[in-house]
Amino acid sequence: MTAIAVPNHNNLVLPQAVDSSNMDDTEINSIAAATDMFHAIATQNLDSDMRSSFLPSWEGPADRPLDMEAIDRSMTFHPSFGYTISVGTVTMDFAANKVLAIWNKRLQIFQLPKGRKNIGEGMLSGSMRETYEETGVRARPLALSISTRATVQELGDDGAPSKTAKKSPQVTHGVLNNEFVGAVHYPDPQSDAPAIKSMFYFAAEADSTVEPDRGTSEAYEKLETHWLPVSEIPRKLRFQAEIWVVQKALRDAINCGYKIESLDDWRPEA
Repeated sequence: MTAIAVPNHNNLVLPQAVDSSNMDDTEINSIAAATDMFHAIATQNLDSDMRSSFLPSWEGPADRPLDMEAIDRSMTFHPSFGYTISVGTVTMDFAANKVLAIWNKRLQIFQLPKGRKNIGEGMLSGSMRETYEETGVRARPLALSISTRATVQELGDDGAPSKTAKKSPQVTHGVLNNEFVGAVHYPDPQSDAPAIKSMFYFAAEADSTVEPDRGTSEAYEKLETHWLPVSEIPRKLRFQAEIWVVQKALRDAINCGYKIESLDDWRPEA
């Protein structure tokens, strides 16, 4: 097997190699470039300042000239069939200081609830559906002041969307929203053909004392619903990238005034 080496960084959980025997050079270069890009973004976002505030440490001048050649070289293309979009939640019970998780009996690991979105389905609604299907818990979207690169729609005097307001390419802070709290990317190990998998996680809340509905997941999945105390998240969740996601969601909730334990002091083992 010809393989593309994929480093296992602390902040990204990636397989050690991707089978490239059936890929052409364009596909190989595309996956390699995407892996490097994901690592660069994650490394930048996990510096000491980012860990404490989860705000970008540098954004650059808004009016800097664009290097079109550099942009062109940095772009990667993935056909629709080579990109998997999954959606899930960090569902919190603030009163109980717990986070919703699943025990995958087939793989013998704890994970956050998530799954592929359906055709034509929005990512937020898909994350609620997947959470319900995998856990039987009816989670509710939780609006938080999530720093996001989604834009705020400016309205004109007539209440209609403004045609003249310039949208900032920088980060929007201080606006309640239901944007995703974080994303995880890696080569999809379950795909028959080369594919990148991106998982987008949304904040949600639910009551851990309510009995979950039964029979909502597929029998072959062999999933069990668990509410984990926040302090057990680093020890129980199998993937470090998912621990980062929970850490980020908890911090966003705390910044909005919710009372729940944080994981700010957690660091991955060397």
